[in-house]
Amino acid sequence: MALFVVTNRHLCQTDIIRVLSAAVEGGVHAVILREKDLSSSELSPLARQVKDKTSPAQVPLIINGNIAVALAVEADGIHLTENDLTPSEVRKIAGPAMILGRSVHNLAEVEQLIMSEEIAHLNYLLFGNVYETECKPGKPAQGIERLGEIVRRSPLPVIAIGGIQADRMEEVLQSGAAGVAVMTSMMRSENPRNTAKNLVSSLQANKLIVKEKSLFGRCHNLWKQAEKPLLYGIIGSGQAPDDIGLCTKVREALEGGCDILQIREKNMSTGEFLRRARLVRSLTAEYGKILIINDRVDIAMACGADGVHVGQEDMPAGEVRRIWPQGILGVTVRNKEQAKAAEEAGADYVGAGPVFPTTSKSLEVPSLGFSGLQQICQSIDLPVVAIGGLDAERIQGISQTGCRAVAMISAIFNEDDPKKAAHSLKENL
Repeated sequence: MALFVVTNRHLCQTDIIRVLSAAVEGGVHAVILREKDLSSSELSPLARQVKDKTSPAQVPLIINGNIAVALAVEADGIHLTENDLTPSEVRKIAGPAMILGRSVHNLAEVEQLIMSEEIAHLNYLLFGNVYETECKPGKPAQGIERLGEIVRRSPLPVIAIGGIQADRMEEVLQSGAAGVAVMTSMMRSENPRNTAKNLVSSLQANKLIVKEKSLFGRCHNLWKQAEKPLLYGIIGSGQAPDDIGLCTKVREALEGGCDILQIREKNMSTGEFLRRARLVRSLTAEYGKILIINDRVDIAMACGADGVHVGQEDMPAGEVRRIWPQGILGVTVRNKEQAKAAEEAGADYVGAGPVFPTTSKSLEVPSLGFSGLQQICQSIDLPVVAIGGLDAERIQGISQTGCRAVAMISAIFNEDDPKKAAHSLKENL
């Protein structure tokens, strides 16, 4: 959870350097120097003074808009708006190590960044104004629901800004935001150090609340709200080799009640996989459902999926969590030991199986059965998704094991009517 400070020296009751120095002492995590009315020759010396305060504390200094000044003072990052150069253009100039952020104000801007692949060059998005704020009088608040929409659609961490105080922190973080940015409350503070300390304390205090109340620790309240196990569908070219078949089957499964969808492609080129993933992403977004990409964290981030699922032979869960800290992370496990290791590595859920022998995947491991599945469920605090050889008959009574979802391929997508099949399975859970 991060606390950003965005500057506006005109709001300060004292010298801005003193304000930022105190804020850094109070524990802020990043400073965005946003002084739009200054020329480069005026901004550069100010930026150097700020950097003298942020660098010793290892607090990143991010320059708003002015690439030349950012490079000249060796800042840590650059913050962009829709009126600046594109992220890819800035990345070419600034290099791979520079932190790049971008302001967004609606879902359409996020979608455009994803579809143009510009989002791949960014490190975070800044969304606001969440609440009404003094620095933008008369501008309507976007609201928490819209913030939640942006968070769910974005493959990047989303920082919320606009009218955020300590008493609103829990509500903001429950939306899935990776942090908050403040301007007025810090710039006008009589004691910026204490203001920063209070905000950071509030972030830390709400961290556990957010994880407890959200899906996989990061998304909707789906797990908490569900009275019975969720339906998790898995599809790939084996079930739908062409685009029409893929979109038709996915839409029918979603209409039938599929809660989560995973795309699995083990032998497909990156470009083709990404193209198909984007088709499915548009459908899951339309129905408000979760999209998980099997194995390929790069595809997941590029298409705007909600998360990625990895097996024991794929990229280690800890590495995936490091690369994509805000994405949903699922891990396939075969026993209690692997389940505990996945939990320690930062997984948000585990897929346990095979529960029964399956024709969808060739495995040289014994089936878990309901007793083995129950042992895994009891060994960890994460949601467990059951997978392997499950059908309408075999899932009856599966909720008694403690699993929170059942994953199926053939029982949904090899049927003539995926909608009817999904609906029937939901009824039997």
